[in-house]
Amino acid sequence: FLWALLRESQMSQPHAATTPMIRLVKLSGEVLCSFDEKALKALTMKFGSTVKSLKHHCKSLVDASIYRQRLLLDNVELPDTQLLETLSQGSELQMILLPFQEEV
Repeated sequence: FLWALLRESQMSQPHAATTPMIRLVKLSGEVLCSFDEKALKALTMKFGSTVKSLKHHCKSLVDASIYRQRLLLDNVELPDTQLLETLSQGSELQMILLPFQEEV
């Protein structure tokens, strides 16, 4: 449901006039998702307004738990407690997935 709402809010606005508030990309440069102001508000209402809540949203997109996800801004890892509203508009976050390691 939330994913449909986010996609609808991104599609309903003209692309030329819409600058994503936050954009998540893989290291390869592939865009995982982007959030305009309306989509970001929907995300924060559903999951909260921290980096950790963004990871919760992304776990189904990347098929990895929040504990394997790392989000970087300008090559610096963002703490889970950082508020999304502190990121500047147009921020591009890189997602790194740590390998799964079983206990021995």
